[in-house]
Amino acid sequence: MAIFQSILLLDIISKQDDIMKQLTIPVLAFSFASAVAIHVGTVRAQDSDRIEDVQFSNGEILLAGRLYLPHGTGSFPAVVFTHGSGDSGRDNPRYDEEAREFVKSGIACLLFDKRGCGESTGNWRTATFADLAGDAIAGIRYLKTRDEIDHQTMGLRGASQSGWILPIAARRSPDVGFLILISPPGVSPYDQVLYDVRTDLEDEGFPAAQVEAGIRLTRSGLDYARSWKGWREHIKRLEAASEEPWLKIAAGPRDPDHWLWRWIHPVIDFDAIPVIEELRIPVLVLLGEQDRETPSQVAGYRFGKALEGNTGSHVRYFPEGDHDLRSTTASDEDGRRPFANGFLETMKNWILKQAGT
Repeated sequence: MAIFQSILLLDIISKQDDIMKQLTIPVLAFSFASAVAIHVGTVRAQDSDRIEDVQFSNGEILLAGRLYLPHGTGSFPAVVFTHGSGDSGRDNPRYDEEAREFVKSGIACLLFDKRGCGESTGNWRTATFADLAGDAIAGIRYLKTRDEIDHQTMGLRGASQSGWILPIAARRSPDVGFLILISPPGVSPYDQVLYDVRTDLEDEGFPAAQVEAGIRLTRSGLDYARSWKGWREHIKRLEAASEEPWLKIAAGPRDPDHWLWRWIHPVIDFDAIPVIEELRIPVLVLLGEQDRETPSQVAGYRFGKALEGNTGSHVRYFPEGDHDLRSTTASDEDGRRPFANGFLETMKNWILKQAGT
């Protein structure tokens, strides 16, 4: 699904949530100040897991989290789960599925509600990549307050949008010992949106000429977001395409002051690859060959070049994997698609290798 479709849908849902007062979104105040740990206590013990609800902070942003601990006294290697675009929280079933597998292998996991979601304060719609990197670092700082954690083996795991954010966090914090990047774009947000829209148009069966028309209109909107110039011309193009069936995919917001334009403006040309080249920690890049949201072949090549000589780093493709690293060839009796074959095992074994076990 194209970013304009998916995020605008999330915006509608979140506005409904605001009305229901299910989200707490005060004025954002960014800081990389040390995390303040608040132990909330053990809330459940399911399937022999030890799970605690916790809180920690990044400056004035309060982040609500959930800590999964293996049995025993530790010290356990640990990984902080971070988010892709849009709303996301610690109740994400995918995160829970991964975390429960990790703890079985002796790996602790910290999940947290993205700022502006669940019980976390702030608003991701007004947050920069640096802000969100600060939230990830706050999770690492929280883990340093826990005696059960091996403070020499703490890392960050994130998917999609996190491929831009986590390299920033690793460059800023010496406590980040490794990165796991799942389906990272490997290109700028500008180019990723164009790729996403193109594949959505193609998957809907539009002929080549209409695909290219949709791309031109998408590029027009992105060029406005980049420079804050050309809105009148963009609106004229929108109006000229008002009857086109592909418009629902390629239009983007019709308000020049929409939060999505303001959100993407400062990061539209950001490239994580030069940041990756600076890192001296192991990085694991996991990509699905069937990804229709990010250009996985381009990403794999660029990350591979950037990580040459970085000991312990790997780029791995999953032939049947999509953007979520779910299988495109298998499903269970309920129609649910499992993770791509070897995905979980690759992550677990690689983390344990970083811990020397």
